[in-house]
Amino acid sequence: MKKSKFLLLGSVASMASIPFVAAKCGGTKDEEKKPAEMPGGGQKDPKTPAEGSQNPGTEGGGNQQGSEINVKALKDKINTIWGLAPEFKDRLQNSFKEGDTYQSVLDKIASKLSDKEKQLVKLASDDDKNKKLGLQAQQKIKIKVGAEELELEFGKVANANAAENDLKTTTKQALNKVITKTELGEIAKKDSDTVKAALLAAVKGLKLDELTIDLDQRENKAKVKANAKSTIYEGEVTVTFTGTEGGGNQQGSEINVKALKDKINTIWGLAPEFKDRLQNSFKEGDTYQSVLDKIASKLSDKEKQLVKLASDDDKNKKLGLQAQQKIKIKVGAEELELEFGKVANANAAENDLKTTTKQALNKVITKTELGEIAKKDSDTVKAALLAAVKGLKLDELTIDLDQRENKAKVKANAKSTIYEGEVTVTFTVKKV
Repeated sequence: MKKSKFLLLGSVASMASIPFVAAKCGGTKDEEKKPAEMPGGGQKDPKTPAEGSQNPGTEGGGNQQGSEINVKALKDKINTIWGLAPEFKDRLQNSFKEGDTYQSVLDKIASKLSDKEKQLVKLASDDDKNKKLGLQAQQKIKIKVGAEELELEFGKVANANAAENDLKTTTKQALNKVITKTELGEIAKKDSDTVKAALLAAVKGLKLDELTIDLDQRENKAKVKANAKSTIYEGEVTVTFTGTEGGGNQQGSEINVKALKDKINTIWGLAPEFKDRLQNSFKEGDTYQSVLDKIASKLSDKEKQLVKLASDDDKNKKLGLQAQQKIKIKVGAEELELEFGKVANANAAENDLKTTTKQALNKVITKTELGEIAKKDSDTVKAALLAAVKGLKLDELTIDLDQRENKAKVKANAKSTIYEGEVTVTFTVKKV
């Protein structure tokens, strides 16, 4: 995808100086004596430096309503939320559909900005307000940021009908319409995993990782609920079940062998939605005994007693890299054959382990002085961080602003798979 481009029209410094010169030439004696009004209703001492003077590293805003806004920093911020940073969660360039007006695009950009920043942003031409997006590639929108122009390129524009259909398909399904068979029959054990296995047998394709099981401690029933992160289901449904029967083994006669085999098949990987499937978790050189131990780690103590290798001679047998390798185990008096998924190369697995080691943030963000920023907020600090550290994964970070000083703690968030620890960064804020 092409990166957004912007066109810099004229020198920022010279543009900033124009209103200052005009004020000097056109003012009257009375106007010169009258103290200038400050934002918020105060008055400025005429002895203080003129509005047009700049601190090192700043550029004029070119707009009297938002003269305290650093235009360059604001353009960087808009570029960031638009999509120049591919890691940025709220990038906009791919969020539009055929028929959206350019005014609605501008409104969406403005929704990410502060009230003062919004005053500086408008369409480059009023004639573009009702212009609509089509489906052709490389469409662009031109906006004005202060006195400067910025050109943004759209990503993929969704087909209007497809977008409507997507909206319909993303409507959550009520669980009582999905799980219509609420009597699950006999299960081997009253626990969440066994209930999930029974649910999957009753409803093919059920997304188990979107559900929470609340077991009733007194009766043989459970509430099946859509969990907080579910994007598919909503609501809840109550299911019932009965206790266990003999399993063909005196040590575990209360275990239902058929239900236990179903459970092992489920955690092994017959259910592609099951988070803890095992079939792809082994590497070259693992022994069949270690595979059995990993299966047993998912079972109760009584269930473990029913499970062993079909042949004792297989204990020291090792996995190779060939396809379609299988392991045979005994579940009670019955045999169960399980096929491995992809077996990892031992060296590659070791390298993967090394590459997944998290990076300390103080080693990643070595430039901790970010310079001057337009505004003291998380998004502006993120934009400054991205300018300092190319490729930084912003969605893996949390920004804690210091309310008293111009600094912030940048932390690896709880879900980060890349970073760990924290680092403190400092900055200056453009003076009003």
